[in-house]
Amino acid sequence: EIDTLSAKLSGLQAGQENNVRRLNTLEERQQTDRREAERLRDRIGDLENNIKKVDAMEKRVAEQDKTLQQVQNDFEQLKVDARDALTLSSTVNFFKTELMELQEDVTKVLHQAPQTERLMAQVQHNVEA
Repeated sequence: EIDTLSAKLSGLQAGQENNVRRLNTLEERQQTDRREAERLRDRIGDLENNIKKVDAMEKRVAEQDKTLQQVQNDFEQLKVDARDALTLSSTVNFFKTELMELQEDVTKVLHQAPQTERLMAQVQHNVEA
């Protein structure tokens, strides 16, 4: 009977040692899981911060897109204005040339005026005579 009790006691001790080993293994796993969970929380925090940075960057990009569109619109308007200015400049040059030619004609006529007056006086004198 002592042998039976001794065998049972040895079995219980072996079972208890087994349970202690399993508990130690479970505690190690639990500790590993805690470290992994902490690492994941840190990673999630990093990701959340990066998402905030990306959101801010997207807002800046949208603002830059608006600014770029405005610059493009202004550039197109400047091209139209430049074309209009060239057309106006060409028109002004045309009229300037015409005015200079007209001024030359007027100057010729004014220079010929005394001669024309003498001729008219001679014609009138001839008509009266």
